[in-house]
Amino acid sequence: MRRASLGLAVLAVLTSHSAGAREHPAASASYLFLFGGVAVGRITLSLTPDDQRFTYVSEHVFAPSAAKATRRFEFTEQLGLPTAAIPEALWLWKAPALGCVLGMDERTKARGELCAERWTGHDLTGRLFRQRFTAHYEQGELASLVLPSGRFVRTRTRTPVEPPVDPFASGLPVKGAVGRLALSPPWAPPESPLPLLVWELPAARLLAMQLRAEPQEGAEATCVTRAKRFVQRAHAAGHDAVLVVGLVVDAGRAYPHAWVRVRDKEGSLRDLEATLPGEVTPESHLVLAVSPDTESPLKAGELYVSLYSGKQRVIRRGGMAPRRRR
Repeated sequence: MRRASLGLAVLAVLTSHSAGAREHPAASASYLFLFGGVAVGRITLSLTPDDQRFTYVSEHVFAPSAAKATRRFEFTEQLGLPTAAIPEALWLWKAPALGCVLGMDERTKARGELCAERWTGHDLTGRLFRQRFTAHYEQGELASLVLPSGRFVRTRTRTPVEPPVDPFASGLPVKGAVGRLALSPPWAPPESPLPLLVWELPAARLLAMQLRAEPQEGAEATCVTRAKRFVQRAHAAGHDAVLVVGLVVDAGRAYPHAWVRVRDKEGSLRDLEATLPGEVTPESHLVLAVSPDTESPLKAGELYVSLYSGKQRVIRRGGMAPRRRR
């Protein structure tokens, strides 16, 4: 299902937490990232002893289509600077000592505490910023790492990473038959990140209809691509629109999905479909995040992982919500 690929696309942002070391380990190490038991990416760490340069490379493969769905990110850091934060992958690579240090996320450059809290044999528990982890070491080097977003396992060979089975392809269960969609435990839906200028709703609907009618294939046909294209065309024409990321219900199952939001001449926020026929309603769509640009927001990816792991559920609350007039 095309819209299911959005959950994996957003997930690419979340899989940056990997493996690393405080002391300078061997020249290189490679780890497979497992999501739902399926290998969806590879992390490669390397250190050149001569100039103390650390390199982190992540390659993630997100189905359904193969080559265009591969994402590669590379980060290089010169070590030994007195004010430098330790890349979190490097900190974990070889068994760190108990305690906390100032660390840095290789992808976002955000800084925070990296804490080794307890050793039990060859297993270490602690925190990468606010995220809990459990790491297992063999011969002093990281062998596996368990995070809320998935698991990393060291591989000694160049194991191929094929496009995986999409874990969101069959959707998520929805508890209840009638009512507004919600998350359990409860979570407050986000507001629009900026005040939207008024736009004549018929004109916005026309643009959405044109996008739904455009013949597209592969990555160009996904809901997130169509929603981004709507926002881009709206901006080009001098109008405001934002990207909305969340869930849509189809045949009683909830799937990752993207649509758009505008403000009508009465000042009300209106959500529109750029992919599927029909209206956006509280019974059919659940907003997880809103982005002022065309980047899929990080919060939605965190919630997708939480839903997939069973920490949160999709439910229905109350009766039918009043329908918005068209």
